[in-house]
Amino acid sequence: MTRIIHRHPVRCLGLLAATAALALYWPGLQTSLIYDTLLHIRIASGLDFLSVWLPAEEFGFYRPLTFLPLIAIRALCGYYPAVLLNALNIGQHALNAGLVVALSWRLWRDGLQALASGLLLALYPFASQAVAVYGHATHPTAAGIILLALHAFLNARRTGRWIWWVTCALLFVFGLLSHEAVVLLGPLAALVQWNAAATPDRSTARQPGDLQSRRADHPWRQALPWALLTVSGFVYVLLYQTFPLTRAPESAGDAGWWLRALYLMQGAAHPLAWLGRRLPGVSSEAAVTGGVVAMVALTVWAGRRRSLQRPLLLGWGWWGAASLLVALPLSTDYLLHGPRLLYLGGVGVCLLWPLLLHPLRRVAAGLPWMLILGFVLLTGGVFVHRQLGLYGELTEPVKRMQHVMAGQPDDEGVLLVNLPAWLSPTQNTYPVGSEHVAMLGYHLFVEELVAHNLRGDRPTLAIQLPEVLTDPGFPLQVIGETDLSRPISAAWAAAGSQVLVVTYSSDAVTTRHAGALSRTGEETALQAQLGPWQLISTLATACGEAVELETSWRWDTGSSPAPTFSLSVQILSEDGRLVGQADGPPLGLRANLVDLEPGWQAQDRRQVPLLAGELPSHLYLGAYDFASGNRLPGYGPDGTPLADAVLVVPIHTDSAHCTAGQVTGNRMQ
Repeated sequence: MTRIIHRHPVRCLGLLAATAALALYWPGLQTSLIYDTLLHIRIASGLDFLSVWLPAEEFGFYRPLTFLPLIAIRALCGYYPAVLLNALNIGQHALNAGLVVALSWRLWRDGLQALASGLLLALYPFASQAVAVYGHATHPTAAGIILLALHAFLNARRTGRWIWWVTCALLFVFGLLSHEAVVLLGPLAALVQWNAAATPDRSTARQPGDLQSRRADHPWRQALPWALLTVSGFVYVLLYQTFPLTRAPESAGDAGWWLRALYLMQGAAHPLAWLGRRLPGVSSEAAVTGGVVAMVALTVWAGRRRSLQRPLLLGWGWWGAASLLVALPLSTDYLLHGPRLLYLGGVGVCLLWPLLLHPLRRVAAGLPWMLILGFVLLTGGVFVHRQLGLYGELTEPVKRMQHVMAGQPDDEGVLLVNLPAWLSPTQNTYPVGSEHVAMLGYHLFVEELVAHNLRGDRPTLAIQLPEVLTDPGFPLQVIGETDLSRPISAAWAAAGSQVLVVTYSSDAVTTRHAGALSRTGEETALQAQLGPWQLISTLATACGEAVELETSWRWDTGSSPAPTFSLSVQILSEDGRLVGQADGPPLGLRANLVDLEPGWQAQDRRQVPLLAGELPSHLYLGAYDFASGNRLPGYGPDGTPLADAVLVVPIHTDSAHCTAGQVTGNRMQ
């Protein structure tokens, strides 16, 4: 192993940085198909291998290579596997970390510095959105193509072989077809060439002083390649303005230039901004601008060493060019909600920070240098881990939906209550911008979310119910119909539907499979009538520290339930003590929300948590009006009034009837 490391140091260091990226983003493999991924799938579904090269007017950008992988995956798999798409994105990010290591090594021949830059990109906090959502893959892809093109550019400069010039040119063209930010390749190539000229290359194929070397070193020959790339990029920008696109988002005319500048500067000064956020009485402006001032001071300090001047300009120039490219055309709100836009500039930042701290490597055997970089890596990694946890929270209802609908008939519907569109459960880690995570934007539909995550079109209905939406103490937005002045017909999905209710607390998003709406025969025997509800069947099962209750109901056609009517579910011990209670109308929806036409029933599912250490004996089932507190009448199947207007339901202990995962929830990270 030692021999391999000695012979191939840059490969080993690059592999180490790539492994760190894979380890950090591994949980992201489980992210569902959400947000802009759904938009890309929608557009790709109408394209083929020929039409993909034409501008898609509904997209707003000309990026055909963004859709080509989706078309190929659809052709191979017949659908869009979330795991495969996420793996491609995470793999691209890991590759980029390795490419940064290789670029730093080639330019400056410093293994520790190269490894630090690769690890910084692997754990760069503002990369999380770009890597976690496949719909943002264009940003890691563009950065990766630029890095590959720069390596090809350096190979061409070193060897003079035409194959490397052709490779660089092809990568430039492919890059432009992936993301318009690749127009920066020319200026970046100039900076890279300028740095490479100051680093002796022991593997050069030409000998100093020969005719070929003298010709190649002529100033105009030195400048010609990157100048051609720069001019080509400028021409592409001009041509781009003529493409038939929707031009979304529109140019920034919101006078938020200072806020945009703060956000972009924060992307560079993120370790210092992290510290400033935690200092009492320090404003966002002071935290970020103070961090940038400190970075400038570090630049002057490190720049006293002549060998660091060109590398420092490369890092600053890379970040500055990429930042300017997103600051000019984009609105403030779009930028503040799009940390993925900082990915390309982040490559320059990750090259820059080890250089800023380079003088510390001569202090105490480099221990301060390692400690400070370790702090930067730790804060970035913790932030990314938290953001991935938020994506897990956000998509927990989708996971639960996939579990519930597995094996259900293809035409059965799904009714989603209070499905999250986005959430932001903690204060910002950094002073500027929004760190919320999104599942659906205004340009997407819940039908797409369901269809692509369940691999098939189903009847889908999403509604908002404020009365069951508790305040978790953090901002969020839910998806769905809000005009519920008329009851929802149980027959909205002809084959029936499953009902999932999402609730929120300060530390978890929880999805409850509340039951189903299904057809039933008119002659079904009754067990009891409680208020306006006719009870068809019951099953209560002791399952660990809870009792699972499954009941089936239909409306008494002669009565109309009030919105304040509710079921009362109480668990008593052998000696008659109350050890568990879970009140609420069938399905957890207000009594007058669902119109149960003749021939339809509501199958209610609920868990009744038990007091610790208590054993259940009987379950009492009744109905009452929670507004007045009055108990509603109860009758047996023959019309005989029930004692105390409640039905006593036996509790079974056969665990085979227990439903694993009735309620699921992930803790907030």
